[in-house]
Amino acid sequence: MGEIPLPHGFRSLQSVTFQETTIDDDLNMGGCGYVNAVDGYTFPAESTYSSVEYLKDDLRLPISTCFNLTQAQTDNMSFMDLYGKCDVIQSRLFEGLEACSFFTQDQMNYVNQTVLATLVLPLANPELSREMYVSKQLRVPLELMEDIVNNEADPSAPKFVTYSTHDWTVATMLEFFQATNGNFTNVPFAS
Repeated sequence: MGEIPLPHGFRSLQSVTFQETTIDDDLNMGGCGYVNAVDGYTFPAESTYSSVEYLKDDLRLPISTCFNLTQAQTDNMSFMDLYGKCDVIQSRLFEGLEACSFFTQDQMNYVNQTVLATLVLPLANPELSREMYVSKQLRVPLELMEDIVNNEADPSAPKFVTYSTHDWTVATMLEFFQATNGNFTNVPFAS
C-alpha cells in the first residue's frame, strides 16, 4: 500500500481538536465558553443527579465490596464517587477484563444508568447548552453536505467524516437528535 495505507480516493485530514482549547475547537466543550461553564458547574454538582439519587443507595454496598471501600467511604459516597467506580467497571467489561463478577444483572443495569446519567444530565438543563455543543460539532460536516447539495463541492473535499470522541459526545448527540427517546442505557461503542 505504500507510505499512506488508505483506500484509493481517501485521504487523512488534520483533526480540529486542539491541546489548548480555543473557539476554533469544534469537538471539545472548551471550544464554547458558555457550554464549558455550564458543564463545569453541572457535571460535578450533586444536585444535577437528584433524579437518579436512588442509584447511590442501590449500588453503595456492591460498589463498596467490589472496591474494598472503608465504612466512611461507603457512607459518604457522592454521585461523582459512584460514577468513577461505575466507569471503571463498565470500562473493564468493555475491554474484556474482570470486573466484580458477583454483580447481578439489575446491579449492572444500575452501573450503566449511573454512567449514562453523567453523560446526558449535565447538558440537559439548560437545553441550549446541549444544542450549542452539538451544533458546533456538526458545523463542518453540514458545510460539506451543503456544498454537495448545491453542486459546489470541491472534488478534493472529504467524502466521509468521522470523529474520535468520548462516550459523552455520542450520548449528547443522540439526545440532540432525539435518536433514542432517551431509551438507552450505555454507549459502549464510544468508550
